[in-house]
Amino acid sequence: MFISVASRFVANIEALNAVESVGNVTKHRRAPIIVFDEKTGYTIKYVPAISGESLAHAYQANVIEFAKAIYKDEKVPLCKWCARGEFLKEMSMDYMIDDAKKIVEKLKSAAKEKQGEKKKEKKEREKEIEEKKHEFEKTVIKNCLVEDIGGFLSAEEFPVKRTSAFQTSYIIPTLDTLKATIIDTQFHTRHAPIIAAKIEEEEQKGSAEKEEVKAQMIYYVEVASAIYGLYMNIDLDAIGKTRLVRIEDAVEPEERRRRILAALGGLALTINGQFGAKRSRFHPITEIKSVLLSASRYQPFSVTPPHTTAYIKLTAERSKSFSDLLQKIGIPCDIKLFAYNKESDEKVNGVQYFDNVESLFDAVISYVMSVLK
Repeated sequence: MFISVASRFVANIEALNAVESVGNVTKHRRAPIIVFDEKTGYTIKYVPAISGESLAHAYQANVIEFAKAIYKDEKVPLCKWCARGEFLKEMSMDYMIDDAKKIVEKLKSAAKEKQGEKKKEKKEREKEIEEKKHEFEKTVIKNCLVEDIGGFLSAEEFPVKRTSAFQTSYIIPTLDTLKATIIDTQFHTRHAPIIAAKIEEEEQKGSAEKEEVKAQMIYYVEVASAIYGLYMNIDLDAIGKTRLVRIEDAVEPEERRRRILAALGGLALTINGQFGAKRSRFHPITEIKSVLLSASRYQPFSVTPPHTTAYIKLTAERSKSFSDLLQKIGIPCDIKLFAYNKESDEKVNGVQYFDNVESLFDAVISYVMSVLK
């Protein structure tokens, strides 16, 4: 099962992704995009953006939160770093799951013992390394659902890579609403009356020592307002299975079901706006305008990016053409489309509509879980 989702949402006064501080100014992330202008042709514009890395981090954190509800009193399979939101993912021996670390140490020890071996023995050695890589991947999958869903990279002497089961794009303003996009700098101050009174008292006394602490601090935060497009894919078939050396189940069927449910629940939280930085004081004023989700069996299918309001209709047309094409060459394909749309009253054939985002995900989860049976 392959899940693809796109969403259009309004975010007013947001600072969801800052990139740097220049003096006392915190700058919003910007990214260049190519757009078509009827007068000048193709041109480059810089727009406010939220990076795919930021979105991916939030999604994995949301998967953890949803998993806690699923596992209830049981221990959620997480490594100690992912459990606290530090997605280091086997980056070195210092940040490696203990059972996985033992596999690497055994390989290193065996390599020292077999230096100067013959060609035939080298082939056997290569085969042994491949098996250990498979064992490493399987061990990590068992111990951490975040690294199962989000992938990992161990860059030690015997590198092991697991590609993420999900994909994220940058979140950028939709192409049909670029004129309604803006970045502005907001002025803020922090004032400390006690320090101000102390400075005034010292000045009245004529103290020679000057207070270095400022009673008032001025700072600026760049905020943006736009209609954004969000775009994500998740390969549910990849969850709970090894893929590097060969495809093999790494967890029991019931455990795999729970992980897939956590992946879908984390997606629901993410689409509903649980992502981005500076939400404690710059929580964006948001409204979801539309969501389109496709669930495809046998072959992966991605929805059309949500950069015009026609993306639901275009996706429905593409899904039919894609299914017809595959059927003609004898490849099975089953694509279901789920949508929520406040931007248009038009109902596209082949799309199941819902009154809100929550009921949409309820239907998607029910459908996926029924197929897994």
